[in-house]
Amino acid sequence: MIKRRVFLIIVLILAFFLRFYKLGTNPPSLQWDEVAIGYDAYSILKTGKDQFGKSFPIFFRSLDDWKPGFYEYATVLPIAIFGLNEFSVRFPAAFFGVLTVWLTYLLLKEIFEKQEAIPPLASFFLAISPWHLQISRVAFEVTITIFIFVLANLLFFKGLKNSKLLIFSSLCFGLGFFTYHSARVIFPLMWLGLLIIFRKKAVFSIKTIICYCLPFILLTIIYIPFAFDSEIQVRFKATNILDIDKNYQLSAQKILKATESGWGGIAKIIYNRRLSIITWKNLSRVLNNYFVHFEYGFLFLKADTALHHAPGVGLLYRWQLPLIILGIIFLLKDYWKKETAFLLFWFLLAPLPASVTWGVPHAIRSALFIPTFEIFTAIGLIKAYQVLSIRRKTITKVFFLLIGAIVLLNIKQYLYSYYVILPQKWSDKWLYGRKQAVEFTQENKQSYEKIIVSTKLEYPWVFWLFYSKYNPEEYLEEGGTTSGGFEEQVNKFDKYEFREFDYLKERDEKTLFVGFPEEFPRSLQPIKQIYYLDGQPAIAIHK
Repeated sequence: MIKRRVFLIIVLILAFFLRFYKLGTNPPSLQWDEVAIGYDAYSILKTGKDQFGKSFPIFFRSLDDWKPGFYEYATVLPIAIFGLNEFSVRFPAAFFGVLTVWLTYLLLKEIFEKQEAIPPLASFFLAISPWHLQISRVAFEVTITIFIFVLANLLFFKGLKNSKLLIFSSLCFGLGFFTYHSARVIFPLMWLGLLIIFRKKAVFSIKTIICYCLPFILLTIIYIPFAFDSEIQVRFKATNILDIDKNYQLSAQKILKATESGWGGIAKIIYNRRLSIITWKNLSRVLNNYFVHFEYGFLFLKADTALHHAPGVGLLYRWQLPLIILGIIFLLKDYWKKETAFLLFWFLLAPLPASVTWGVPHAIRSALFIPTFEIFTAIGLIKAYQVLSIRRKTITKVFFLLIGAIVLLNIKQYLYSYYVILPQKWSDKWLYGRKQAVEFTQENKQSYEKIIVSTKLEYPWVFWLFYSKYNPEEYLEEGGTTSGGFEEQVNKFDKYEFREFDYLKERDEKTLFVGFPEEFPRSLQPIKQIYYLDGQPAIAIHK
């Protein structure tokens, strides 16, 4: 018991160190979602309103992707303590990432009561997971979603012994709607699945079922108006593969044609617009998108985009593959019961939200996968050791010392890739240079009447708001953000205008221009050239 507690403390210290070390400086810059989250939280702290002037929104319009507001509100306190900076914005992800490692240990203690080695070992693997580290060091909302998901399940299993905790489990499942878009799919299914799987448990009287259902149903009712809000649906419509609008139009045309022939009533049933998306084409797309999340290349080699992994390292370590397979086999063979069936249910649910979207496989939309892979790895390693040690203990010890050396070598390789190679190789993908451009324009703006920043820099106004720490009260008095990321040619504040420009036609001595080097004539020398960390030109500033 003491050894396990000491090991857990070491794991948590390791998890804390890996998530907080150089948190504000690596990755080398904030990407646009992070600065949008940061400035919205800063504005809430100072004014109670977001950058659009809306008071305490539940969903933030942000960059026209309508983010659920949980992460923004979680960022308010770090900004109040540490100021508006990179560390504060990433603090909630790192903090809840560490807590998830601890909660995973507690959850597995409830599930594997007699298998004392599985909880601490799975927590260790989660602490060093490249996938979980990557999302815990960037302001990804899904990090909090995973935390709440693990907490909801932990409270459920503890609620099987103390029914009062079932209310809090249900409450956590309901809160998931307000953390990240993927939660709206997985949380309701898991909430219902647990109730079905454990319906025969003695704790589930009529009274406890009502208590379990009530918080989730109430939060669902609160969420429903947002789910059908046309503006908030913009994000789903932009990413889904189901051609919803097109199918709705075809259904309407068929109903209209049938109505003219006198069959309108039947047609409204047959061509119901909500059923129109159920086609063989859409079904095949969804199935294909689901299964690509199990591909070796995605999980162990290249992930999806540069923002979601380190160079040369996948989402999982390659040595995990045989252990994951063994873990699933032994879970089905030796540990199969209702409590462990839930783990497989969780594993199969994880890719569902990404299955109906473009750009798959997707490491963030399927991130609820992460703890299950580490749990299977722990089970596989422990059972392999148990089976081999029965026969030849000496060879088994040597074999596992070799595995330990491989694990340490892989961790070293990952850390080198993350802290040394990533900043040098991928600083452009992390939008490096925006901060330096803001600092230069702030230092020199008194010499100019107007500063025009190219919108080709991708949501530039929010970078200038964030890095200049522009007073939200003044910004809202000037009109605040008047357009989002899909229509951003009219945003301006102070001396700054954010729009496309024709440098040769607009240039004068009283105007400063900021943009990519290719937006200016090659023959002209900028007054300031900002470079990516690999030495390539990033941003040019001309007068």
